[in-house]
Amino acid sequence: FCLSRGLGDVYKRQYMHLPRSGRRMNKTAIAFGTFDGVHRGHQEIINAMLTAAEGRGLDPLIYTFSNHPAGLFGKSFSMIMTDGERLAALKGFAPVAAERLDRQLAATEPEDFVRHMAEKYRMGAAVAGFNYTFGSRGAGNMDTLRRLGGEYGFEVYEIPALMYGGEPVSSTRIRACIERGDIAGANAMLGHELELSCKETSQNGHAVLKVADGLVLPAPGRYITEAEGRRLVCGVLPGGSIEPEEPLRGIKKLRFIGRIG
Repeated sequence: FCLSRGLGDVYKRQYMHLPRSGRRMNKTAIAFGTFDGVHRGHQEIINAMLTAAEGRGLDPLIYTFSNHPAGLFGKSFSMIMTDGERLAALKGFAPVAAERLDRQLAATEPEDFVRHMAEKYRMGAAVAGFNYTFGSRGAGNMDTLRRLGGEYGFEVYEIPALMYGGEPVSSTRIRACIERGDIAGANAMLGHELELSCKETSQNGHAVLKVADGLVLPAPGRYITEAEGRRLVCGVLPGGSIEPEEPLRGIKKLRFIGRIG
């Protein structure tokens, strides 16, 4: 893997694939997914959608939910990005349609969901990963999309797993790497350096950083990080506070480069 400094570098690379005519096209090529972390596997899906859109004269579109599906059902989980950061990152690649997932939408039957997409977005191509599921209880899958594509007039592009270390790249694997302090592995699969939103607070009279609620926390230890263009060593403490080894005011985002030791 060739690691980009951050997602901004990735944006610049992907925008080159967007159609340049500026005209409004009648139908869309849609990339489907949750896209937590916007990792390399997600980028493969989005790139395939952009290629299909350009080749077939379709408008590019990313379809996702504005909230993480796991949160709807009360599951305990941590995100790699906040919902706002995820949507902002996706908009760096292509226009985004983000619907709020509620229980009514989650209960939609797979064919009804596909009909909704075909009618509302005039879907001409559907692009998703090999393990994509949709509809009530995740009953719809790539085979469902292929079956319905003929009926509703859209092509289906199934993107195979992107492998790293002999296993598919996934948000779940990346979270596990972060939680055990394997920043190198997480960054390799992300394709950009892990960046966590945080705010400054006080703990026992010391200035510390707190990561935004709901984000995954690196394992306790010392890390090389970057903030405001400066490299600094930070300690992640038991309980999740982050203590920079030198004072640096106004930190809002902390980029993790690697673990020390």
